[in-house]
Formats: sequence, structure tokens, C-alpha cells
Amino acid sequence: KSIRDTSVHTLLCCMHEHYEDCPWREQALYTLDSRNQMLAGYEVFEDKNAEFVRANLDLISRGVRKDGILALYYPAGLDYPIPFYTLAYLMQMDEYVQNTGDVTLAEEKFDILVELLNVFYARTGNNGLAMRFPDSENYWNFYEWSKHLSGSPKFKELSANEQPYEANLSAALSLASSAMANICKALRKVDEASFYSSKAKEIADAIANTFYNEKTGFFFDFTNRPEIQPSTLTQAMCVLCGAADNVERDNLVKSIADNGGSFGEIEVIPATLSMACFRYDALLKISKDGYKKVIIDEIDRDCGYMLEKGATTFWETLKGEADFSGAGSLCHGWSAMAAYYYSKLL
Repeated sequence: KSIRDTSVHTLLCCMHEHYEDCPWREQALYTLDSRNQMLAGYEVFEDKNAEFVRANLDLISRGVRKDGILALYYPAGLDYPIPFYTLAYLMQMDEYVQNTGDVTLAEEKFDILVELLNVFYARTGNNGLAMRFPDSENYWNFYEWSKHLSGSPKFKELSANEQPYEANLSAALSLASSAMANICKALRKVDEASFYSSKAKEIADAIANTFYNEKTGFFFDFTNRPEIQPSTLTQAMCVLCGAADNVERDNLVKSIADNGGSFGEIEVIPATLSMACFRYDALLKISKDGYKKVIIDEIDRDCGYMLEKGATTFWETLKGEADFSGAGSLCHGWSAMAAYYYSKLL
């Protein structure tokens, strides 16, 4: 109960005139952060927080840039766009329709959703995967705050046509395509729903063909950095989008459940709190009954740790204020997901 109440309090502290990732360091409306907040809000607020969610989804849609993807946050004066976060917006819109039954917003924003996906489809190579966006053009290829996935600009010298492929970007595109298929079904756009379902499967199959290593039993993260150890997030994303449906996955599933670990010569990089929802949802896709206790026990452990340290709201990462050179947030909306999974599983 203490964990649930603290989660709800964290959510409330991160709601201003729009969702904000934290009330202290920056009061910015991000898609991925707000997706976590929306999911939790559907479960803990009597009205599912529907009016506030709708207003935020509308506001986000007004931040479409000239290049066709969403601004990092909106409104803002500075911009450093994360392509991965644009794809999260499709997931948010689908989840809004599922949780509220309101299709009017998706109908109103339908053309925007189509164009967002078309930007990524236009950057799909002959292998069926989405190319990394050029660092030289000030894109931030961020996935999470873990080793190798924070998107530091390593390839500024590469032209737009020379970009490598990254498993998480293509997995997110597959998931966004599935979300769009669901939206089309809700809007009774049958042909469009079939098209986006096919795109989702094509991309998932391409991920399996390119990134899965039969020798190790893991999906690797990058086409141009084979020396880098696989990440837990990548394994979870590949399970969720269906890329792992037809491969040997015992080790990769264990790495998701354990959040990393050693597997012979392979050292799987753990995921951070921001990506716990993808890990948990991957495990629930595999077996709700089999992994319910694993998820609840981890939430109890991590949130309990913060409470033991005196937390009254949940932190950005388990390092607390010490993270990010002393700028770690001690109240972060994406860390309130305990309430969501308690509601779903208990």
C-alpha cells in the first residue's frame, strides 16, 4: 500500500498544465515519459484521467517538425528530437483508444499518425529495417540511460545514406505499426488495418533475420557494433514485436526476467527503471502466470529500497540524486508504474 500510494503521489506531482517528467529539473512533456504516466493513470484515477490524457496527446501532436517527426518535447524553445520517442506516440494513441473507448481524437489526428509512420517507412532499407537517424543532423538516437543505448553522437561523419541499423528502433517501428493497425480497426478502416499489420510483421521478421545470433541465443543491438554486448531492453522489445517468436529464446527470456546477467561469454546489459514496462510486458506476453511473481517481487524490492532511503516520491533511477552528475530526479513520472502493475496483477 505504501508503494502504491507513493506511486500515485509521484503521478500527481508530475502533473501540471501537462504531464512533466519531473517537477524539479525540467517540466517537459515527453512522449515516452508521459506514456508511463498515462498507463498508470488509467488504473489509479476513477475517471482514468481521460480528459487530461486527451489534452496531452493533442498537445504533443502540435509539435510535428518540418522533417515530419515529433519534437523532443512540446512546447519548448530547444529541440533535440529522439526518433524512438516519436514512435511511442503511436503506442500512446492506441492505448488511449483501448482504455477510454474514445476514437474521436485518433480520427482527428489520423493524418498526422499516418505521416509520422511514413517518415520511418521512407527510411527503411532493402533489409526491411529502419535506418538510424543522422547524428550530423542533430538527432538524438536515444533508447534509455543504460550503457551504449543513450545515443551519444558517435557517427557524425556518416551521411544520411550510410546510417547503420539498430534493433530497438526497428522493434519500436513494428510496435508502432501494430498500434496503428489497432487504431484503424477502431476507426473501421479495414484495408488500412491490414496494411499496418502486415508492415509490423515484415519489420519483426526482418529484425529476426538481421539481429538474432543463433550461436549466443540473443538479439544484438547494432549492425555496425558487433563487439557490444546485448542489452536487456533489446531482448524485451524483440519479444514484444514478435521478432523472437520463432527463435530459441530460453536465455534471452531469462535475461529479461533477471534484468541482465552472465551467459557464458555474454554479459547482458541491464535495463533502467524507465524501461521496466517493456520488460514486464514482454514477460507477461510469454506467460502472465509464470512471471507475475517475478514482476511483483522486483517492484517490491526496487520501490521498497527507495522507501527505505526516505523517498516520498519515486526516483528517475535507483541511483537517486547521485545520477547524472548530481542531477538525478527524486520525483519522476515514469517510475510510478508500480501502481499500474499492482492493478493489473494483484
